[in-house]
Amino acid sequence: MQPRPYQQECVQKIKAGNTIVSLPTGAGKTLVAVLGIDFFLSRPGAKKVMFVVPTTVLVKQQAQYCRERCETRWSVAELSGTKMDAWTQQEWSRCLKDNVVLVGTPEVFRRALVDCGFIQVLDFSLIIFDECHNATGNSPMAGIMRDAVWKVASQRDCPRILGLTASFVNGALKNVEQKRKDLETLLQSSLFCPDVPEEFAAGGAAGSLSKEKFQTVKWLDDIPANCAELVSAKLTTLLDRFQAAYRMPVKDLKKTVNQTRHVFEELGMAAFCYALRDCIVPQLEAHAEALDAMGGSSQQKEVLKHQLPQLRRQMQEAADTLRADGQLTQTPSISGKAAALLQLLETLFQGEDGRGDFRGIVFVTQVALTMPLAHLLTEHFGKNYAVVRAGAVSGTQSMADAKRDQEMERFRKGELNVLICTSALEEGVDVSDCAFVIRFNRFSTTKSHIQGAGRARRSDAKIFYFDNDPHEEEGRAKLLAEVAKDNSLRLTEAERSERRQEATFAVPGVYPFYPSNAGTKAEVNLYNCLQMVYEYCAKTMGQSLNPEDLFTYDEKVICDYPRQVRKFITEVKYPSPDGFLKVTLEKVNGRWGDTKLETVLDPNRSKNMKQDDKDKRRFLYVVAIEMHERGLLDGNNQPSGKAVHGNKLACEAFTMNPGLRLSTASYGKPAPATPSPSPAPATPAAPAALLEENFKSRLNEWATKKWRQPAPELLKYDSETTSLGFVATVQLLKTGLEVKGTAHPKKKDAEQSAAAAALAILA
Repeated sequence: MQPRPYQQECVQKIKAGNTIVSLPTGAGKTLVAVLGIDFFLSRPGAKKVMFVVPTTVLVKQQAQYCRERCETRWSVAELSGTKMDAWTQQEWSRCLKDNVVLVGTPEVFRRALVDCGFIQVLDFSLIIFDECHNATGNSPMAGIMRDAVWKVASQRDCPRILGLTASFVNGALKNVEQKRKDLETLLQSSLFCPDVPEEFAAGGAAGSLSKEKFQTVKWLDDIPANCAELVSAKLTTLLDRFQAAYRMPVKDLKKTVNQTRHVFEELGMAAFCYALRDCIVPQLEAHAEALDAMGGSSQQKEVLKHQLPQLRRQMQEAADTLRADGQLTQTPSISGKAAALLQLLETLFQGEDGRGDFRGIVFVTQVALTMPLAHLLTEHFGKNYAVVRAGAVSGTQSMADAKRDQEMERFRKGELNVLICTSALEEGVDVSDCAFVIRFNRFSTTKSHIQGAGRARRSDAKIFYFDNDPHEEEGRAKLLAEVAKDNSLRLTEAERSERRQEATFAVPGVYPFYPSNAGTKAEVNLYNCLQMVYEYCAKTMGQSLNPEDLFTYDEKVICDYPRQVRKFITEVKYPSPDGFLKVTLEKVNGRWGDTKLETVLDPNRSKNMKQDDKDKRRFLYVVAIEMHERGLLDGNNQPSGKAVHGNKLACEAFTMNPGLRLSTASYGKPAPATPSPSPAPATPAAPAALLEENFKSRLNEWATKKWRQPAPELLKYDSETTSLGFVATVQLLKTGLEVKGTAHPKKKDAEQSAAAAALAILA
């Protein structure tokens, strides 16, 4: 593909020095990146290229683009997902040996560079930050720069930095000029914004509003506030009934109620009943059945046996009769807002006959709306207008990668022509013939306006706003573009270097801490020590834990009247082959000496930290250092062999508080249970949401007590990806027994399901 003149300008800037390329969406930023890759990899002594992208969806897209568009067919690796947490030095070394371009998410690279030292900044000739406006505060992108690249920024062989963005401000449009300078300092790069002809910008260039392109949708707000309050009260009562019957607390109950209420307020009673009946209720039933299978005494099981059908019936009746509730008769089945969306889609698809090349995206702000809205569209158009075929996708925390990839592929092929999605798809995802974008909810940033509109790639595409004013949003986008083009704001290389040095927080011999093992570049700092200690405890004990169980607190009266008390940490315990060890406040104070926390905390990274969070980091930083001194962490900040093999035998398991979390984002129903190879009871249905009851830990404990060996030598988990999500199998290596669980969006929940099924059989 022949680059356009403005793209050639960008490439020349990249060749000359570190550059942030600011181009409108659809103007070809990725081609600029590919041209940069070809240039730097063709030079003598070329190393590797790191391509950092913000989401898992973009990893696949940008990796494929590199394979197809690079002049040389470089080998390209895709690095994302929880599987990367298990990678060791061996896997990373093999990856670097076998591949030239590494495309991955920010946290994957940050952990490998900073926490573990598996790879080094100087292994690369070029580092690309796609959607680099995400490099703010304590984000993983920012961590890569501050904790890894900055340390070698003055060296001649430091890699070239390339940032790509269409909206360099990520957040409120305040102090825009200062935010530009902050981004240039962080990336040690100059921002370059060339002139781009309007026809090359998806959604039009910033400030080029036309009535034909952007339209506002008018809708009737017909959900009474008192009805929303009543729905919240009834759902709370329903969940309280479950908690009382099973003595199983619903964690974040208020959050669950508020999310489901949001479905009611935005979509109406029909979608609310769907969310309750088809998303919330099955999760409660599955948890109840799992608890039934895990029950202790025969008397308890008998009680549960009688309670479960009754509870199921009560919950189903509650979902089915809410619509007829006398207090809710004034509530519409479909809200005025949802009705306006249905009417809009009918108009858009009129005369299209369902052909695959006409499709569009509906953005919502909360994942709670995705499945209920997709269901509402399917119900409506399945009966009245069959050419509309809706699906839903969301981010990695609420949807399995395999399911998301499947839905995205169906959308690209035209099997789905309306995609309901969250902001996870705002950035960078390309569907070249996307004919319309609908913003169903209010968004709060100019970035969302620019990025969302950029998904409308067809020349005649239309963009519809339900809650925002497109004229106001275009005005803000125009201001952002003007600041990006103002070359008088550009920092010189010397100014960027000076600002970088002023923002470097280190006290020799105190902070940060570098493991003594030769050959590693890993470090311990205030931003990774929490995760490091928590993961050490979980990995070496083979179970989840409540981090608060590690801390002991005391109180100090800071004001007699009115009485005010401040809680503070007195000690932290952690597991070791010698039992639980303790780090006291006296030891922590001795390690820090005269160094105040404020002198080493970066204000940009800690501005959202509460005081108790800072106190924990100050403590756990010292805990991590002591773990190194005792040989419990290796040079890559990973648990050592003696910790992995010795901790579980020397320390009692952490006790987890029972509880469950619920979500209206329920993707797929549980798979049928696999028949047991023995005449034991059938495999129980596992929860569709996260199992807070740690069945893996209980199975580990059972196996360890029975055979007196570490659990990894007794149990083996295997997972497979199905159309319904992950399905895991646990094998008891001593007996050969294999038990399969049910399907779940997340791999860890699938393994919990398999462990629950195994325990039910062994009981």
